[in-house]
Amino acid sequence: MFYDDPRVLYISLHRYDWGRFYPGTGDPKMTGAGAGEGFNLNVGWNESQKGDGDYLHAFLNLILPISLEFKPELVFVSAGFDSGLGDPLGNCRVSSECYAVLTCYLMSVCSGRVIVALEGGYNLTTVSNGIRACTTALLSDCFDPVVEICPSPGGLESIHVAATHICKYWKSLIYYQMIFEISNSDPDESATTNESEMVTLAEMLAGEPRGGAEEQGGAEEQGGTEEQGGAEEACVTEEDAIEQQIMAEMEANGSSATKEPVRLNDELFAVHPKLWCEHLEGHVTPAPPVLLAAPPCLVCQDITESWYCLSCYKTFCSRYVNEHALMHALDEGHLMTLSMSDLSVWCYGCDSYIHNEVLFDAKNKGHIAKFGEPCASSLSSIPE
Repeated sequence: MFYDDPRVLYISLHRYDWGRFYPGTGDPKMTGAGAGEGFNLNVGWNESQKGDGDYLHAFLNLILPISLEFKPELVFVSAGFDSGLGDPLGNCRVSSECYAVLTCYLMSVCSGRVIVALEGGYNLTTVSNGIRACTTALLSDCFDPVVEICPSPGGLESIHVAATHICKYWKSLIYYQMIFEISNSDPDESATTNESEMVTLAEMLAGEPRGGAEEQGGAEEQGGTEEQGGAEEACVTEEDAIEQQIMAEMEANGSSATKEPVRLNDELFAVHPKLWCEHLEGHVTPAPPVLLAAPPCLVCQDITESWYCLSCYKTFCSRYVNEHALMHALDEGHLMTLSMSDLSVWCYGCDSYIHNEVLFDAKNKGHIAKFGEPCASSLSSIPE
C-alpha cells in the first residue's frame, strides 16, 4: 500500500531466514519503489533466538536515526509479539522489558504521538506481558531494566545487510555509507576523505527532514514486527490446561511466567487449540520420513499456502487460495490437516485448531523441513 509513497516510512523487524520463514516477504533489498524508494526498511533475522540486544542494536543504529531524520507526525506500531520470549513460532527471545524500552524510543521520535495496535502472537502469556509492557511505557510508568544488551553475531549480520541497502538514502546513516565506500574502494584513496564531508547526527537533525511533515503535508511511520502466522483471532474463555503448560515451559526458559496475563471481563483474547477431538482417531496416520517445506497443491500447483492431509499426506492449497484442501476433506472424509505456513493443525470436523501429542511427529517433521531443526518440545508448536 505504501511501497511507493514517500509520505510513509515503513519499518519492519521480522524472522526472514533467507525467505524461508512464512510468509517469505520482507527482503532487506526491498527498500521502496518510485518516489517511495528508501522509505521501506526491512531488518530480516536469518536465524532464531534473536533477543533484546539484537532489537536494541537495530533501533539505536538504524531505526532511530532514520526516524529522527524523517520526522513523522505519527508513529503507528503494528505490535506483533511473535518475537517475544516463549513464542513457539517466532522462536525469538525478546523480553517484555525490551518491548517497553522500544516503545519509549518510539515515543521520543514525535513527542509521544504513538499508536500501538495489537497484531498477534502465538503464546498467550507472552502477548499479555508484551501488551502490559507497551502500555506501561505509553503511560510513562516505571518498568524493569533490560538485562541483555549485546547483539548476537547473526543479529549484527542482519542489521549490516539491512544497512547496506538503506544507508544511501539517509544522511543519518553516513557512518554506514563511509564503511561501505571504504570497503569497496582503494585503501589509499579512502584515507584522504575530507573531514568537512562528514555530517554529524546532531547537524543533520538540525536540518530539513528528508520526508517530514513540512515537506510532505503529513506523514506516518509504521514500525514493529510483522506477524508470521495465519491463525485468526477470536474471543474465547481461558483453558487452564493450556495456560499451565505454557507457564511451565516459560518458567523452564527463564521467562517471567509468574506474571498474571491481561484479562478483560475475565476473558482472554487468543486462539486456543482444542487439546483433543474425536477425529484424532482414524484421521491421523504416521508421517512419512520427510516432508517438504512448500509442497505444491496437487490440483492447482499453487505453493502460496500448502496443507498436508494427515490421513494420506497429499498436499492441497488453503481455503484462501483455491480451497482444494477443503474440497479434499469433503470428498475423502480426511478431516485433519497440517499447515506448512505456521505448522498448525486444523480439523474440518470440529472447525477448530487441534494440539495433541498424536500430532507432534508430523509437526516436528514439518519444522525440520522448514527450519532444518526439530522442535524444542511438543509445546513448541502450540498455535496461540
